[in-house]
Amino acid sequence: MAPGVVIIAAGAGDGLRAGDQLRVMRPGPRIAPRENLVLELPGDSVARLEVLTPFTTPRGREGAVCALMSGDSISLLDKVERIP
Repeated sequence: MAPGVVIIAAGAGDGLRAGDQLRVMRPGPRIAPRENLVLELPGDSVARLEVLTPFTTPRGREGAVCALMSGDSISLLDKVERIP
């Protein structure tokens, strides 16, 4: 895979189209203010992506090839959100 290219597990079925801009968010810390309650605090934006090509595999799984526009440390548990 070329440097600066990221594959994500979201595609056309999730509303993604070529040219969409995405923010990569690192989950914030989890706290447990009381028993049986765990909250995740807001995380930080760590990168920005542009969707190049949404795709569907032969087994029906969706994804998208994205270009890394800024940032450089994306982790497996990071989340993406569309930038309006």
